Amino acid sequence: MEQQTINLHPFRGGAAVELDITCTIGRQSHLLQVDFRLQGDLKAVAIPPPAERPARRHQLWENTCLECFVAAEGSPAYWEFNLSPTGNWNAYHFDDYRRGMREEQAVPELIVDMRREPNLLCLGCRIDLGGLGLDRQTLDMGPAAFVRSSDGRNTYHAAAHPGLKPDFHRREAFILKVSP
Repeated sequence: MEQQTINLHPFRGGAAVELDITCTIGRQSHLLQVDFRLQGDLKAVAIPPPAERPARRHQLWENTCLECFVAAEGSPAYWEFNLSPTGNWNAYHFDDYRRGMREEQAVPELIVDMRREPNLLCLGCRIDLGGLGLDRQTLDMGPAAFVRSSDGRNTYHAAAHPGLKPDFHRREAFILKVSP
């Protein structure tokens, strides 16, 4: 499996908590592996406790949440995958920039793998691209992280921040190319 690792940077250089955040993307056939790594002072990050029964949940981005935006090259439609340190997750489909948002039913489950150490949090999942019709497509991807500090400040991390305010949905932020 060929892998690419990209660093995520806080919007406009400011961060509530000093963290090194990376995302590693690997693709093999119809499977996409997405792995986030947060390293630094995790005591200063508001990390919700693991859920008793992880499941699909809405509004995960209201707390520390790792996100991955995926689109077929040249298409206005895209998907947003949310992973929470709780183990909860969700997948949404958009027809175009912030339009037509709906829960993606072709993704009935995501298993969120998590590992936590004192100064390290790793979250990952495997996405079946076949049900989304993306298994033979070159993908444009934008990994991102919403980090809430223990004192309630928010920081938005991405590989690129093309706008005047943090906005992970902007296609110019989908800078990672992943071939079939």
